[in-house]
Amino acid sequence: MATKSRLMLLLLFLALSGIQTTVYGQQLREAFRKVHQSVVIVRTKEIDVSNSSNQVISIIDGLGSGVLISADGKILTAAHMVQTADVASVEFPDGQEITARVIGADVRSDVALLQLKQIPTGILPATLGDSNKIG
Repeated sequence: MATKSRLMLLLLFLALSGIQTTVYGQQLREAFRKVHQSVVIVRTKEIDVSNSSNQVISIIDGLGSGVLISADGKILTAAHMVQTADVASVEFPDGQEITARVIGADVRSDVALLQLKQIPTGILPATLGDSNKIG
């Protein structure tokens, strides 16, 4: 009898776990649908130039991600991605590639804000949440 009870509890636990996983998966899928057009690829170039001859010694490419957060072309990304970059560009899921410049960064919290040189067509910014409203 004890074995039957344990088996029933295990089956009940697995069934409830599956429900929770399904709900979480649905929430994640819905969140992705809302923001996927706003998620971007951030490409950077760091150009090392010789002090004596002004010749390019090396070009270091960087690759990361970011999110369009405003209709006027602001991109939220990681500070470590752009802190030493000489050139930055942003690529949208539809293939649009737009040059950007760093307008602010906080290395301690590893966040940076880029400003696009032009506004992408047909792309809506992601809606940011308010952590004060989380219960």
